[in-house]
Amino acid sequence: MTDMQHNGENIASPYKKSKTANLFSIAIEIVATAVKKFFRHTLLRRPKPDRDSALYRTTVQKLQQHYADRLTELETQRQKVARQSRPVRRFVLPTIAVITGLSTLLALALTIMHFLLTLEIDVQLLGMLLPVYFWAVMIACVIIVKTYAVAYDNYNVCYRTLFIPALAESFDQITYQRYGYIELAKLKNSLILPGHDLIYQEDYFSGTHNGCAFEVVEAELYKRDHGRQRDNKSFSGLILSIALPHSFNSTTLVRKNSFLLNLQRKTSMRFKRVHLEDNLFRRNFRVHSNDQIAARSWLTPAVMQRLLQLAKVFNCIDFQASLYQDKLLVLISTAQDFLPPPPIDIPLTDSAAGYEFVTELSAMYQLIDALLAQFSTISKQQKVS
Repeated sequence: MTDMQHNGENIASPYKKSKTANLFSIAIEIVATAVKKFFRHTLLRRPKPDRDSALYRTTVQKLQQHYADRLTELETQRQKVARQSRPVRRFVLPTIAVITGLSTLLALALTIMHFLLTLEIDVQLLGMLLPVYFWAVMIACVIIVKTYAVAYDNYNVCYRTLFIPALAESFDQITYQRYGYIELAKLKNSLILPGHDLIYQEDYFSGTHNGCAFEVVEAELYKRDHGRQRDNKSFSGLILSIALPHSFNSTTLVRKNSFLLNLQRKTSMRFKRVHLEDNLFRRNFRVHSNDQIAARSWLTPAVMQRLLQLAKVFNCIDFQASLYQDKLLVLISTAQDFLPPPPIDIPLTDSAAGYEFVTELSAMYQLIDALLAQFSTISKQQKVS
């Protein structure tokens, strides 16, 4: 269940949309993925990345030994959805894409002809492309909803109910709850958690790695605008909380270095800028702390490298981390889902199907390993002194 709070009241509620909204969300995700692939691999000619993961293949082998029935059931469902959606994916959607592309080329050709004749660019002619794109996406989404979105949603529910819990258990000491949640009230001392009245959380993982406990969840936070009587989104992305074996009497803030983001943020006067030697890290992040020595003690080259890697893996829009007391809280604002719906055309036993999940979880583990290595050094230094 999801932790919700509004007007001082705590209400338990699952994070899910209405049936129609959910189906259109699925359709938009399918169309957006297809457009991305077209631009990357067709227009830009970028090679498809190697999606092979030895770790995922090993994990799936364990699943096949203990959960063969679940995998068989899911594969049967996937094949059914793939057959049902094939005409739309192979013929209807490409036809819509071709018509949209031809319309774009026609508009560009007319614009060029108009410019050659009048030496003026007809902005209105180019503006006519916007409704063409809008209706192309809407028609594609309606066709998907009317044909196979319901079957695909059922497959996605089974994927989260049967496969992900088994995958989490076999991967490491992790448990998964689709509507589990982090108690955000415990994280208020981090100083980076945005103000919120409504909390939605989904796809919650908790576990330990090398004895270090962690929680991670996908969340959306909303702040109530009482004047306009509406809820404004204050955060959307991933929340990662790591319990550390060492406690600090200080707070260190690590934030993405962006001109617009820097203007929006306010940092207390007691926090001073920490200037680090790593040029790449300094270009990407700004660090403030109320204890310069403590900040430098844990922000080692290895930890900085892992923070950079974590931000890159999630293709973050914004990235904030706070090390306070005995916790490290990381907020990753990203447009990509932490646990997206499974692909239709790839079996779950194929390593490509779980590549993103393994890559993202591995990046978190590598950050924890780097932190544990540094805190072990700190503990030894304290014992010597």
